[in-house]
Amino acid sequence: VDCIISLHGRWRYQQLLDAGLRIPEEVGYADISLPADERLLSGVCQNSWLVGVLAVDLVISMLHRQEIGIPKCCAYTLAEGYWMEGATARSLNE
Repeated sequence: VDCIISLHGRWRYQQLLDAGLRIPEEVGYADISLPADERLLSGVCQNSWLVGVLAVDLVISMLHRQEIGIPKCCAYTLAEGYWMEGATARSLNE
């Protein structure tokens, strides 16, 4: 195993340390939903701030079109996440 990928942040990271794993020397650890201010863990920030901005833009557009009620069709908005280096996963260059 090169890297453990999780959705449980520092809780899972601490469990792995408690189990005796040496991170990142022995195995890497990456989380798929990190807050933007995370500095220790490596992984993906889902860009929640931008998701919020896009949601507000969508609501404003609907108000301008005088749309009311529940929309007949779902609309999805995607904001790209980004990798945060952190200290728990080795670099690809190593």
